[in-house]
Amino acid sequence: MLSSMKIAAAIAALATAVVAQSDTTPVTGKNGDATIQSHNPAGVAYIASLTPTSKSNISGNVLALTSSDMVGVNFQIALTGLPSEGGPFRK
Repeated sequence: MLSSMKIAAAIAALATAVVAQSDTTPVTGKNGDATIQSHNPAGVAYIASLTPTSKSNISGNVLALTSSDMVGVNFQIALTGLPSEGGPFRK
């Protein structure tokens, strides 16, 4: 079974990729656009918590929340302890 840390890292990477896409020109993969997921149960939330370890000072959480119109999932990511260099990290 995957640990919460690995799941959170995967969610964070996917959310970062989605945020990095342009709002005006959709970016698709080599197999085309992903199918829009609808009829998700409204108000369902999943949270992954990241805690500092001996190898990393990064902590925070990733919240995945189904949208009120039951289409798609909204992500909220809050991280602290990111390095000051090697980013692009914004506050």
